[in-house]
Amino acid sequence: MFSLFKRREKIIAKQLRAVLAAFSETLPQANLDFAEDLIHHGEFGEALDTICTQVYEHDIPVAIGTYRTIEDCGQRMEMSASCWLPLKELLVDG
Repeated sequence: MFSLFKRREKIIAKQLRAVLAAFSETLPQANLDFAEDLIHHGEFGEALDTICTQVYEHDIPVAIGTYRTIEDCGQRMEMSASCWLPLKELLVDG
C-alpha cells in the first residue's frame, strides 16, 4: 500500500512540474519558484491551486494538453474542479 501511495505522489509531482514547465516562459519567476517549493514539500494541492490562480490572474493562454494535465492531476488528488475550470476561458490550440 505504501508503495502505491509513493507512486501516486511521484506521478502527481511529475505532472505538476510538467505544468510548471509549460508556463516557464509566461508566469512570473516568483510564482514558478513558489509552486516548485510547494511541490518539493509535498503540498501538491496548494501547488496546483497556486498555478491555476496565477495563470488565470495573469490571463495566460493555456494549451489544451496542459489543461488536460492540470485536470488529470486535480482529479488524482480528488480536488474540486473549481480549481481548474476557470482556465477553460484561456484555452488555445497547441
